[in-house]
Amino acid sequence: MQRLSAKNKELKVVEAEINSLENWIKEMEKKVELRRREEAVKAANNKLDRAQAMQQDRVGRFGGNMRRILRLLEDNSRLFTRKPVGPVGKTTL
Repeated sequence: MQRLSAKNKELKVVEAEINSLENWIKEMEKKVELRRREEAVKAANNKLDRAQAMQQDRVGRFGGNMRRILRLLEDNSRLFTRKPVGPVGKTTL
């Protein structure tokens, strides 16, 4: 009888530990999910900031490589009989 009582107490202690660990796991899962969502919001804000900056930039709105393309066109202008026109050539008629 005494042995059974001791085992019941031990069982209650183990069950309490299991319950505590399950609660801890749930809290950690919530924190991980919150962190994931915060990172997603931060990434979306960064993307929005870049898009807004590109739209305000006369050349940047045509894409991130546009400055490089314009520089290549300028560096190789001697290869053209006429300077390119439009967004790529940055010159309009």
